[in-house]
Amino acid sequence: MRKIIARCREAKGCPLYRSGDQFEFVNLAAQGIDSAPVCMRAVAAFGPNVNMIRAGDLPENHERTFCGGCEAGLAWFDFATETAATIARMSPEFETFALNALAKMKLFSGTTASALEKVVPFMRERRMAPDEIVMRRGEPGEALYIIVSGKFDVVNFDDQNVEHLIATLAPGDCFGEMSLITGEAVSANVVSREVGRLLAIPKSEFPKLLSIVPSMGLTLARMLAQRLAKSSNQVMDELKKGMVGRLDMVSPAELIQAMNVNSQTGMLVIQGEKVTSTLFVQDGQIHDVKTGTQSGEEALYEFLKWKKGNFHFEVGKKTSARTIHQDTVGLLLEGMRRIDEANQPKEQPAGIPEQA
Repeated sequence: MRKIIARCREAKGCPLYRSGDQFEFVNLAAQGIDSAPVCMRAVAAFGPNVNMIRAGDLPENHERTFCGGCEAGLAWFDFATETAATIARMSPEFETFALNALAKMKLFSGTTASALEKVVPFMRERRMAPDEIVMRRGEPGEALYIIVSGKFDVVNFDDQNVEHLIATLAPGDCFGEMSLITGEAVSANVVSREVGRLLAIPKSEFPKLLSIVPSMGLTLARMLAQRLAKSSNQVMDELKKGMVGRLDMVSPAELIQAMNVNSQTGMLVIQGEKVTSTLFVQDGQIHDVKTGTQSGEEALYEFLKWKKGNFHFEVGKKTSARTIHQDTVGLLLEGMRRIDEANQPKEQPAGIPEQA
């Protein structure tokens, strides 16, 4: 019998699964891949789908299958056969390749060999079938990917839903880092053009990884800032004209990135729903922040959560004293981490949910 793989596509409050977790059906048994648990309720719910796929039905006809749900949470799964993607711990021979690949990446520039060896256990090997979607537009980013073999197309769609090829990625290229840092949805599909292999660092591993390689966070943030330079220039051009903007059009993180990339000096004033936040920057670095009764770094982290408010920028006005000494991109990275952590569902005790 063919091996059928169930991969979690989306989870809401589920105590067992996160997006990307997988388990497989082999003969009459179900077992987790890469230490993923097996939910008996999901196994029962997926029985008809697995039988239909084994009988010859296409896995694509069973996308976004509901797990059945429980009081703890919900999850939706896609299916694949044994010839499609699987995620597993890296084989010994793959570890050597991983170390060489990491050493060449800008993301790990300047990282010592001993530190890179500590990164390898966080990585997973993922095998891809032709025309398989690695990342889907509109969904949250779940991993940083490094291409080992094969080619991958980055495609998007216009207003008429016509597909357009944006770029083709080759071995050594990486993708997925933008969504991990910004917390925003994936902006384009990434599709395997042929059989390929990837190294994946799951989003869930990033906090641990950043504690081992702190420089990675700073490098990742700078890479993001460079990619946003063009849009940041547009934002600053408008700010310099005295534009009164809205946070529902430009997020707090984008405003700060724009000032950082353009090495601006001045004062950004934002009138929120209940309080005012004032940011003082010099040469792109945040010197002081006041949000309501808060000041310093905590005031900045509070401001980054804002979704609504009007703002304007006064060029050249400086603060009298510097209260924040950390690099601005580092502050943004920490702020995004806090927001992401706050948005995560509370951990539930591991185990099989009780029947409702």
